[in-house]
Amino acid sequence: MWYTDKKEKMGDECPVTTFCRYVFTLTCFFFAALTSTVTVHAQDANFSQYYAAPLYLNPALAGVDPSITVGLNYRSQLENDLFPNQSSQFSFILPIMGKGDALSHKGGLGLSAYNEIAGQQANFKVVGINLTGAYNLYLKQDGSQKVTFAIQGGFINKQIDFTNLTWGSQFDPFVGFDTSVNPSINFLNERALYPVFNAGLMWYTALGGEGDSYGSGAYFGLAVGNLNEPDESLIEGETIRLPKLFKLNAGVDLGVSEKFTISPNVLLKYQNGIFQFNAGTYLYYDLTGSGGDGRANLTRLVLGAWYRYNDSFIVATGIDKNQFAVGFSYDMRISSLRHPDIGSGAYEISFTYRFSRKEKEVQYQHKPRFSI
Repeated sequence: MWYTDKKEKMGDECPVTTFCRYVFTLTCFFFAALTSTVTVHAQDANFSQYYAAPLYLNPALAGVDPSITVGLNYRSQLENDLFPNQSSQFSFILPIMGKGDALSHKGGLGLSAYNEIAGQQANFKVVGINLTGAYNLYLKQDGSQKVTFAIQGGFINKQIDFTNLTWGSQFDPFVGFDTSVNPSINFLNERALYPVFNAGLMWYTALGGEGDSYGSGAYFGLAVGNLNEPDESLIEGETIRLPKLFKLNAGVDLGVSEKFTISPNVLLKYQNGIFQFNAGTYLYYDLTGSGGDGRANLTRLVLGAWYRYNDSFIVATGIDKNQFAVGFSYDMRISSLRHPDIGSGAYEISFTYRFSRKEKEVQYQHKPRFSI
C-alpha cells in the first residue's frame, strides 16, 4: 500500500494519464526485448506470493522501502506427485538514506539467497546468492513519483546426487534394475557453478494528490534475469545456456474507504519461449480503524486471489501489521501435467519484518508497501 505523510500537489497532468503513458512506453521496450531472445533449454523457479520475495521478483524493489527489511518464503509443491519440489528464499534490504526530506531515500542495497530441492530423494539441488544495488531517481520534487534502477549479481550452484538414481543400462528384463551394474555416467558432472547478472527498474506514482486521504498509488516494473546467459550444463563437453528471464509486474493500490484498500496486480514472465501470466488482487481490511495513513498501530487482514493462466488458481490470506507481515497461499492446480492428481497443488508461507526508524530520521513522502 502507499503511505502518505504529507499531501502535495502532483502537477497539472492527470496521474492516471501519466501512469498509462509510462506503462505503454515500458511495455514496448519489454516486448522489443522479447523478440531478440534466443530459445534454449531451461527455466527458473517462481513464487506465488511474488511481492514477498522482492529481490527475486525485481532487483529494483531494493529501493522501495526506507526501512531495513528481512523477508522469507517457503514453497512446497507436487508433494503427491513423482517429482516433489521445495523452494525457499531469503532477502535482506538496507536502505540508503540522506537527510530527512521528501527525497531522502536514495536507494538501497540487498542480499538475497534461494534454495530449490527437487526429486523424491532430493536428487537435484539449486542454491543461489545475489548482491543488489538500487538507485532512486525522483521525477517530482515532492517525492510523489520516482523511477528506481537496479543491478544484481551473484552465483548459482546446481548439483545432482547420482546415489539413488537408476539408469536404463542397469535394467535387466529378468530381475529389473540391477544397481550393482556400473551405469557408466562419467560424462556427467555432479555440480555446475556459474555467475549470473540481473537488472531491473520500477516506476511509482502517487495517484490521489491532495484529495486522497487513503494513499492511492500505482507501480510498474521490468526485470531481466540471466543477462549473461551462463552455462549451466552438467554434461562434460556440452554447453547449455540458462536463458534470459523477462518479468513485467504492475498494479494499483486504491484506498476506497477508511477500512478497505484493493490492489489489483499482474505479473507476466517470459523465458525459453514460454509465457506465464498471473492476474489477481489483494483486499486489505483495516482491523484497527486507523485507515490507510500509515500510523504505527495499523493492522490489516489481507485476502488475495489470482489466476495463473492455464495452470492454477491461487488464494492467499495473511496479516499485515506495521512492522511485519505473515502470509499463506495455496495453488489449486488445474493443469494435468503428466500425472493428474486432483487436489495436489502447492502451498507457500511468507514472513516479512521491517525494522522501524524514528520519524525524525526518515521523513519520506510516498512509498508503496508490498505486503504478502
